[in-house]
Amino acid sequence: MKKTLALVLALVLMSACLLACSSGSSEPVEIPGTWDLSKAKANGITLPVSQLGFEMSFTFNEDGSASMQYNGETTDGLTWRQDGDVIKLGAYGIDIYDFAFDGNTLTLHEDSENVDLIFSK
Repeated sequence: MKKTLALVLALVLMSACLLACSSGSSEPVEIPGTWDLSKAKANGITLPVSQLGFEMSFTFNEDGSASMQYNGETTDGLTWRQDGDVIKLGAYGIDIYDFAFDGNTLTLHEDSENVDLIFSK
């Protein structure tokens, strides 16, 4: 009886763990494609893109080329590469920005203003 109860309890716990692990996870997205600014964080405050007063996005192409769109203006001639959890954006062989990649968002941290710009597909 004790063995049966222990087995049932173990199965219930394993099932609960499997459901908890699978229900909150989502598949990581691929880097190539267009990433739009979705929000910004500064001093513990999160602002949606609608309150930022500007629009910004980055397009990462499969061939390693990239472009930036800022308020309707496009900057071409950029390059990108992935280095672990960091996406390095550059031009003329020089890295300009490092984005932290967590599988679903790209975060660009601006040290001088202590602001995180968060991009999503």
